[in-house]
Amino acid sequence: MASSSPHKKVSCLDSLKLSEREHQELLQQLRDEESQSKAKNRRNDQRIDYNITGGIIIQVHHPGGSVANYMIRTRNLSKHGMGFLHGNFLHSGTPCLVALRRIDHHTTTVAGEVRRCRLIHGRVHEIGIRFQAPIEIDQYINLNEPKDTDAGKPSIKLPELMGRVLYAEDSINDQELLKFQLKTLGMEVITVSNGPEALLHAEVEKFDLIITNIWLPGMTGPELAMCLRDKGYKGIILALTTDAARILAARLWNGAAPT
Repeated sequence: MASSSPHKKVSCLDSLKLSEREHQELLQQLRDEESQSKAKNRRNDQRIDYNITGGIIIQVHHPGGSVANYMIRTRNLSKHGMGFLHGNFLHSGTPCLVALRRIDHHTTTVAGEVRRCRLIHGRVHEIGIRFQAPIEIDQYINLNEPKDTDAGKPSIKLPELMGRVLYAEDSINDQELLKFQLKTLGMEVITVSNGPEALLHAEVEKFDLIITNIWLPGMTGPELAMCLRDKGYKGIILALTTDAARILAARLWNGAAPT
């Protein structure tokens, strides 16, 4: 659903605040409990460990109308759904979009809805979602790889990247969200809140990649990109937005045909 009017996004980091060790210990505890339960044997489709270091992003459309982005801790995956750990209660039937990490390190956005939410202890909830359509699970998990018995190792190893990134974004929450993701991959990230700040940093520091929101206060992302090129920046410039209407407006503003 696209809208041309500005809207406020609520972006959150890992709501569990668990260390990687605590996360792995909790996953092992759940595996032990499940192995003693008969419920596992009643499932029609196989659930496979889907443990990604640092977590993945899920967008939740709450019943009250608000939309929130969370960094969640993955647990398992099947062709019809997914299990994960979360620090908040989610109502059954709540729609969501999950950015699933594939084995080629790209992501695919999959739509689904919450089917169960179980409080484990403290604020830790085990959430189960069902996808709107089945996925090809071998795109996300290498089924031919020997099963790792060490619960401390992720089932998908993230690539390690090197380089410096400048990120221009006026939303502090969105700054922290992308910064968290890039630092997980090994990148050094500098954040600024507007175009002029980005220009100042780009003049005196070296960056391998510059990321900008399309609609920055006082200077749009395309305007910032042109200024950077005029000042001699030769690296990659990436413009981001979650608003489909604004993407179309930016394409038309640049003389591109809509697709």
